[in-house]
Amino acid sequence: MSDNKALYINTFMETLAGEDVELNTKLQEKFAQVLLRRLDEDDDGNITPKSNFETLAKVFTFFATPRSDRPANPLQYSEDRIQEAFDAAEAAVASSSDDVIVRETVAWDGDGIYLYAADADDYRDVDGSVTFELSASPGGTPLAGDITITNFTAGDVLDISGINLAPNNVRVIDNVTIDGNDLIVDLITDPGFFGLPVWAITFTDVDPDLVETLDPVDLVGSVQDAEWLII
Repeated sequence: MSDNKALYINTFMETLAGEDVELNTKLQEKFAQVLLRRLDEDDDGNITPKSNFETLAKVFTFFATPRSDRPANPLQYSEDRIQEAFDAAEAAVASSSDDVIVRETVAWDGDGIYLYAADADDYRDVDGSVTFELSASPGGTPLAGDITITNFTAGDVLDISGINLAPNNVRVIDNVTIDGNDLIVDLITDPGFFGLPVWAITFTDVDPDLVETLDPVDLVGSVQDAEWLII
């Protein structure tokens, strides 16, 4: 069972049952397996209940609740209590992860440059990670990309695979440089036209813990194998 779905279901049932009410654990687990199929979850972990979720959740909560703590029938849960249960479930899922996904679409400018700069800490939620998923608007004459990410830390991800390439072309890491607190990754396009477009990705004030994961003898190979840069 998805962790987010399980959290949503259990929070909903427990809130609907009421404060200090202890549900029958075995029944709750069984009912949760059924309710699992009444929830949709997108790629970001957001939960959307299907049309019959509410009806089933009320019935299941009713039967999992001790007789002395439940209403006369499942239809007697108030609208306010039901909405409270939905709100609590959504809040529980939202607060369960501090990870953030930033999706940006950038146009090639008149000089054929793809220019993007961001500070990961501007998006970071508490101690969570930040994933940048970049893509490009159609059109333009791609010649060079210039991407700068500040305060990139271990756990963060930069994904430029959504920036389309010409058929049969791939991006290849050409050089990796550590310059003080900056990590610079140069890419070329293979086969491309004289390697165009070329790319300069600069991680400014990069997390030292991330740099320590790289092999100083083979920086290019280390970055090529890294999960935090998807090209």
